[in-house]
Amino acid sequence: MKYGPLLFAVLLLTAARAACFNIADSLKSRFDNRTILPVEGVWQWNDRAVIMIESDETGQLEITLLHSPDPAVETPLTIGKGYPGGKARQYIIEMDKELKSKRLPTKKRARFVATVDNDRRLVLAPYSNGINLKLNLWRALPYLGRISMSREKEPDGLSGAWRLYPPTPDPLNPIVL
Repeated sequence: MKYGPLLFAVLLLTAARAACFNIADSLKSRFDNRTILPVEGVWQWNDRAVIMIESDETGQLEITLLHSPDPAVETPLTIGKGYPGGKARQYIIEMDKELKSKRLPTKKRARFVATVDNDRRLVLAPYSNGINLKLNLWRALPYLGRISMSREKEPDGLSGAWRLYPPTPDPLNPIVL
């Protein structure tokens, strides 16, 4: 059969296109039929990872990885949770530090303060209490002349994402009716 592989390839492409439309329809049905928090939606990170943040009835957030740049990570995968913070448009988010393959999230979690500004950008700031350092002076006395301590702090606002869905109106380019 001469055209068998060609027909099989067309069938696979048609099935993949139908699956993509079903995902888009599913997102529309999740977010379009109710009022959503400013943090809810589909967001894209700087490294091309795509996540979905969705809340339940109690206001708790669930973070799901929809697309990963690492092909070893199977998606969709729940990678974190969160809850609203004390200020408007701020949320406390707890996510896995690194993802292993085969749908196994790690036990190590990182906490962030997520801020949504203008419904288009999601900025993460690390949630830290400082450095926890214990030092026994008697044991460290011979090494004190050799130790130099420096602390690098990354600038604020480097880690973040931008909204893919639901779209928000752009105030710089208003829609004229």
